[in-house]
Amino acid sequence: MRYYLGMLIVLLIGLSSGTQSQELKDTLFFNNGSVFVGKVKSIGLGIITFKPDDANEVKVQLRKLKTVHTTSRLYRLETVKHTVYYANLVPDVKAGYVRLVGPVDTPSIFLRDITGLMPLE
Repeated sequence: MRYYLGMLIVLLIGLSSGTQSQELKDTLFFNNGSVFVGKVKSIGLGIITFKPDDANEVKVQLRKLKTVHTTSRLYRLETVKHTVYYANLVPDVKAGYVRLVGPVDTPSIFLRDITGLMPLE
């Protein structure tokens, strides 16, 4: 009986450590259907800087994106109206929009209205 209980505990610890060690990735969804997976570095002046997996850092115009999904960390985001949010970006039902999922609220904003985005480290 102790043997089975010990094996169960070892199995549960092994499963839980495996799920925690998986790295979360950010995703860019383009208007033409392409998808990049990697890490969002920043947004400024209508340009998103992105580090794809297994490729060099790229800069993409926001107008070419359908939406963005960030999961790797929390970001400080500023809009054209000088509103500041601390949130993750998740896809919205409308193309060209993102929902901001933060500790306070979850507004939906036009992707090109983002004037600045920096990760909180």
